[in-house]
Amino acid sequence: SSARNSVDDPDDIRIADVSSNVMRTGRKDESNSAAKHEAGKNLSSSGLSSSAARDFSKFGFAQFESTVGSSVKMSETHREAAQLVLHKIRRRSLYPNRSISARELLQSPFAARIIVSEKSRVLYCPVPKAANSNWKMLLRKFEGQRDYENLAKAHSHGQSGFRYLSSFSEREVQALIMDPSYLKMTFVRNPLVRVLSCYLNKFANKDRSSEEYSVYLGQLYGWRYLSRHDYKNEPKPSFEEFVNAISMQGPEAHNEHWALMTYICGLGVFPYDFVGRIENMTAESQWVLSAIGRPEEHFPSQSEIKFAASNAKDKLRQYYTPLIEERVRRLYAPDFALLGYT
Repeated sequence: SSARNSVDDPDDIRIADVSSNVMRTGRKDESNSAAKHEAGKNLSSSGLSSSAARDFSKFGFAQFESTVGSSVKMSETHREAAQLVLHKIRRRSLYPNRSISARELLQSPFAARIIVSEKSRVLYCPVPKAANSNWKMLLRKFEGQRDYENLAKAHSHGQSGFRYLSSFSEREVQALIMDPSYLKMTFVRNPLVRVLSCYLNKFANKDRSSEEYSVYLGQLYGWRYLSRHDYKNEPKPSFEEFVNAISMQGPEAHNEHWALMTYICGLGVFPYDFVGRIENMTAESQWVLSAIGRPEEHFPSQSEIKFAASNAKDKLRQYYTPLIEERVRRLYAPDFALLGYT
């Protein structure tokens, strides 16, 4: 595939002639329709009809009005700025093709992942290795959590203080997904970079004697592996061995850090008003913050949240061979097809 540049995607990612294209989920892309159809077969649920999808696309000024307060009228400048943000957000919407009930949503594996922030009026599905720690910290801050900088709590279902979609009733879920004042969003990442980032963070850069390393190694090879191997003294798995191991697991067996994004967040099933890209996080995080009435808020960097960056994008040539790339592309085919990455 040929490399493409876009003003919407300044951080082009390339392995030789491989590049990430602009996500086209909110626009027609006839050339990719067959690939998207195939990707849809891998999803467990159906989508929304075109008429139902239009009902979901009503996210608009109600969000801005509710966040600034009903007694405060928008200035013309603010309204024009808001309209521009909405235009950008709607270009990145991802609505399913057929209707899905609240009951089906609650039975889905991603219902327990989707965070419902009532103060920010956001439904957010965190994708590991796609700035989910940064977003969780911000949402905890907006929810009024005093220890919002505590990432251990942010990632704990029991201690985060978040409510998740799975904790709501069918009637409440139906109301939430149809409420135009709620922004339903997630952020994704080029699968080639995301998989490498996961490997670097969970294996290559981990101390073999750490508990976390043993947990991820057990999830990679199975728990019996730990009792049969002197893993604290043995060489760490290579990137190729890591990719081979996850290729042998089914989607439901994947650890969330290397799971398919389409699977863990129901992309193609859940109606997302906005699917952002980590490759353009600086601009797109501000779109979201403006959309939820927090235009003055600063999106925190990796250093600010005290989470070391893996710099995986700069190490693609170092770790990928043509064979490894082929296996990753095959394993994450639904992510590549549905999200417009090439």
